[in-house]
Amino acid sequence: MKLLVVEDNTRLSERIFERLHKHHSVDIVETGHEVLVKTKSVQYGVIILDLGLPDMSGLEVCKRLRESMVDTPILILTGTSEMSVRVELLNHGADDFMTKPFDANELRARVNTLGRRRERQPPRKIIQHSDLSIVLDQRRVYRHGDLIEL
Repeated sequence: MKLLVVEDNTRLSERIFERLHKHHSVDIVETGHEVLVKTKSVQYGVIILDLGLPDMSGLEVCKRLRESMVDTPILILTGTSEMSVRVELLNHGADDFMTKPFDANELRARVNTLGRRRERQPPRKIIQHSDLSIVLDQRRVYRHGDLIEL
């Protein structure tokens, strides 16, 4: 499975890489902008996303990914354990989250779990043109991520 790790702390991203690269192909980026560019050309099994990025918040990245119809599971890494933040993350498209500091074995287990869930889902059939997305299996049309009633 191919993973995208989005973490601006080099030391932490290296630790995550060391823990996961034996079992997965791992790409690492440091900014939200890099995530948005990478996910347009590469299909990832799971995205591991830090909330505190230098150019935009992880929450904003999560929202933009979902608006662009990226359905890759997103595991959020956060330094906060506030319930309101967790609820907001889940409401805006995050699939799971872990509070820092975290155990590397638990991270690997959560990544594997999200990957298994994705493998069981049939691939989405999406026709994309500019800002218009047609999700064939749902029979829905979106413009700029907003549902268009038909």
